[in-house]
Amino acid sequence: MGLIYKPVTLVGSKSTRTLKALMDTGASKCFIRKREADSIASSLKIATPITLRLGKGATKVNKLLVSQIELNGYRVHWSFIVVPGLTEQLIIGADFFQRWKIKLDPEAEDIIIEPSVLKFQLI
Repeated sequence: MGLIYKPVTLVGSKSTRTLKALMDTGASKCFIRKREADSIASSLKIATPITLRLGKGATKVNKLLVSQIELNGYRVHWSFIVVPGLTEQLIIGADFFQRWKIKLDPEAEDIIIEPSVLKFQLI
C-alpha cells in the first residue's frame, strides 16, 4: 500500500491538461500548483486570503481555479485552491470524495466511483 496517484484531466478556458493527482483524504480541499493552474484557465481572486498549513509552514493564498475535472471517464465541475510552490501538480481532497461519494482502495491503489451518483453529470 502506498500513495494513490491517478491521471486527472482538467478542462479550462485556456487548455486541457492531464495532471498527476495525489488522491489525499487527509487534505480537506482540492489544490493545484500555480504553474499548472495558469496554463489551464484564469484563476479567480477571492475576497479574503486563505491561510494554509502545509508541510513547510503556513502560506496565504487568494486564488481559485474553476474547471471541469475528468476522472475515469466522468466529468464534473470543481474548484481548486491555487497554491504557489505546491509539491504536487494536483491534490484531490476529501471535499471532492465526499461530494461525489468516491472511495479509495489503498490495497489496490485505486479509486471506486459509484456511477449513479454522477449520472446527471455525464457528458
